Amino acid sequence: GSGSSAGGDSAGPASGSGSDPASKPPTPQGKGGVVLSALDQQYDKEILGMALPSYTAMLLDPIASTIDTSFLGQSVNGALCLAGVGIANSILNYFGFTFFFLVVTTTTTVASTLAESAFRQST
Repeated sequence: GSGSSAGGDSAGPASGSGSDPASKPPTPQGKGGVVLSALDQQYDKEILGMALPSYTAMLLDPIASTIDTSFLGQSVNGALCLAGVGIANSILNYFGFTFFFLVVTTTTTVASTLAESAFRQST
């Protein structure tokens, strides 16, 4: 349960703040009952602040290619322009997706290392 029990207060006030433990809001819990602290929530905001622009950029890339194609297709030399844009888009998308693993791998490795280090320091 998320409420406080009388048996849990037998050790006395651990924080030294003198406030009533029953007046504290319940601590949010994540998957598997892992206690989420305010620090974790701060990192969640930072992660979202970095991830949303990245996802937006990834979503806008195909849209930008479609807009380029539609404008160039209406030009006088439409077939020639579309041939050039098609090749350029294919090459750019190939290299973009080929090296995207570096971003994912680096981010995952750094996050795992930092989390492991924080866990070791807390125990």
